[in-house]
Amino acid sequence: MRILVFVTLSFFLFATNSFAENAPNTKADVLKEFEKLVVAARSLDHSTYIEFFDKNKFSSLNENGTVTHDLATFSASVEQGFSAFKSYESLEFDNVKVTVIDTNMAILVNEFIATVILHSGDALSVAGAGTQVWSKHSGSWKLVNVSGSSRPLAGGD
Repeated sequence: MRILVFVTLSFFLFATNSFAENAPNTKADVLKEFEKLVVAARSLDHSTYIEFFDKNKFSSLNENGTVTHDLATFSASVEQGFSAFKSYESLEFDNVKVTVIDTNMAILVNEFIATVILHSGDALSVAGAGTQVWSKHSGSWKLVNVSGSSRPLAGGD
């Protein structure tokens, strides 16, 4: 019994130490992927943007209260949105936090404010928050779940 407890504790300590050593890298790696995702969004590069999502394990909770259970449907929605924009005037993320679950999973939450220029030349400003679940179980960091919400702009813009 004593040996079993020792082996169990040794394994737990090894796993905990390994996790603690890798957690800062996990956080930094997820933030790097998020930054690349933002670059793809700012440039309205649909194909690069969608590459950040896991093709086989994906779901989303959409800002309008619906859910999407496959990447193809989500991708079509993103493509439709991107095609309505001429460009981003601004896209800023604040209050970004990464919570590491383990070395293969992390949750990123953020607040955002964006102003897009439509093809008509009109500017449209939006604000909200998002949650992203990043997984490395398939070998590279991919988004397996996203959710978003909107909020009124300060000053009623």
